[in-house]
Amino acid sequence: MILSMIRSKNSHNLISFPFDKRQKSATAEAQETFSCVGVGMRILGDVHCAGVVKVAGTVIGDVSADGQVLVAKGGRVEGAVQAGEAVLNGEVIGPIVADRVEIQASAVIRGEITTPCFMIHEGAVLDVHVTKPVLAEEQGADVKHRVA
Repeated sequence: MILSMIRSKNSHNLISFPFDKRQKSATAEAQETFSCVGVGMRILGDVHCAGVVKVAGTVIGDVSADGQVLVAKGGRVEGAVQAGEAVLNGEVIGPIVADRVEIQASAVIRGEITTPCFMIHEGAVLDVHVTKPVLAEEQGADVKHRVA
């Protein structure tokens, strides 16, 4: 606990009071991490970010993030995209795996998309195969139960 000291207006005495300096957890800091592949930047290799990564330039390699992958209009990824959420407004050539995928109007997507939640805006160009991952609770859903 840190004690902060302030001077009382009525006297020259110092008054101490507790000051709770809250530390951010490593998880919270990772979720706030923001990385950007800027316009005109070209990366040959894989990119991984603990939080959010925005691609406004070109990545020839896989792009992954624990949080979001954002591919901006004019951005290009030639490789796999994997994230909690993928918001795509540029070009992606390769497989996409995410908990949620949003394809915005100026996006051009070629590859396979695996997601349980999928949104497409009017105007997007798609040449994809979309699959929904099988959740653990759905694996036994097709089994017929016998009643004795």
